[in-house]
This record gives sequence, structure tokens and C-alpha cells, in this order.
Amino acid sequence: MTLPFVGTITKIGMVYDIEYDMDYRIQAHLAKIGEGKRVRTTVRKYYKKNTPEQRAYLFSVIVPLITALRKYKRHARDHVYNVLKHEYLTSTDSHGSTYIVQLREDSDDPADVAMVAFFIEQIKDEAAMQYGYPIPDADKNYNKGEIEDMITEIERG
Repeated sequence: MTLPFVGTITKIGMVYDIEYDMDYRIQAHLAKIGEGKRVRTTVRKYYKKNTPEQRAYLFSVIVPLITALRKYKRHARDHVYNVLKHEYLTSTDSHGSTYIVQLREDSDDPADVAMVAFFIEQIKDEAAMQYGYPIPDADKNYNKGEIEDMITEIERG
């Protein structure tokens, strides 16, 4: 059984260690496994993952509206999302190669809260500057009908 434990790397003298945020949970987990058993530990850099609210706003407001503004059909939203990732959600590795950062938290280098917020702002800026259409902010609860009405108005021209 694999459980994620989050902690902070500390250094005392020349020795590095991990101070776990909820040490009692890891102690309980180790006790379940039992003394003398061998375990494998994988350490990865912690990312403050993007939030469900960010993803909901991105996929239910931003992508549908920019799809209409770019004159794509409604069924092409996945394609437009992939194009947007190529345009605005890229990073460079240590070898100088460009790659697309994924939103999935199980990817090796997931987009964090700040990166997704920047991605959304880039798309909103494109809509405002190139198409003269200000995409509404995320601070309102939109129902599907409101967004579809906006899309219909854009499609009608």
C-alpha cells in the first residue's frame, strides 16, 4: 500500500532528514507494516497542485469561450485545449528541450496553482486583445446555460 507523506527537508550538520507534516500518520503506517520489514521510499519534490476550482473554470468557461472566439466548432474543444497548452503551458528541461506541462497531478512535473493561474490569464488576455472579448472572471458561479448563451452569441457574430 502506498500513501503520500509530505514533509520538509532539513539539514543538521552534514545530515539531511525529512520532517513529516503529520509524523503520527507515518508512524502508524510503519507500525502496520511491522518491525524488521523492508520498505521502499520514493522522494519527489512537492508541488502545490492546481485546484479543482481552477480546472472547473478552465474547462467550463475559458476553453469553451476561446474555442468559439477562435472560430472552432464546439466539438473541437479538446483540440483547442491541446493547442492552448502548446502555446502557453510549456517549460524547458535541463537539456534545453521544451515540453508541455501537464495538469494531471500524477505526472512527473504537474502544473501548480501559480502556473495554472498564469495559463488562464494568458488565454483571457488573448481573448481581450485579439478578439475584443473580455472573458468573465472566476469569482462568479456560472451555470452551463449562461456560458452556452455566451458561446451562441459569439458564434452568431
